[in-house]
Amino acid sequence: MKKPFKLIIIGALLLILVGVLKSSRHEDLTATADISEELSQESLASRFESKSVDFSRCEEQKVINFPNGNTTNKLKILGIQAGHCLVETTFESAGGYYTNDCQIPLETGLVTFKDPDFIAISEFCQIKTEGVGLLELE
Repeated sequence: MKKPFKLIIIGALLLILVGVLKSSRHEDLTATADISEELSQESLASRFESKSVDFSRCEEQKVINFPNGNTTNKLKILGIQAGHCLVETTFESAGGYYTNDCQIPLETGLVTFKDPDFIAISEFCQIKTEGVGLLELE
C-alpha cells in the first residue's frame, strides 16, 4: 500500500474513533444530568417534613412554618367565618414574599402537606398580594 493511502485510512479511522468517543461522552453526560435531577428532586422531597393541619378545629392565630430551602413558607390561621377556616399563606423567595387568602371549608378536616407549597389547599385560595419587595426584572 502506498504511504498516502495508509495515512488517509489511519486518519479516517481516527475520526471515526473520536466521533464514537464524543457520542459516548455526550450520552454519559446526559444520563448523569438526568440522574442528578432525579436525586435532587428526591432529596428535596425527603428533606421536607410532612405537616398536618386539622382545619375543622381552625385554631385561631396558629402559625405553622414550612421550611423551603433557604426560605420559610407560613400558614397562619385567622379564625372561623361562615363555616370556613380563614387562612393566610405566605411564600418567601430570595427577593421578597407574596401572600394568599384562603377560605377552607371546616369539613375539609385534616390535611397533610407533603410539600411546602400548600398545593393541598390551593383550590380554596386567592392571591392577596402579588409580591412585596420582590425583585422586578424589566
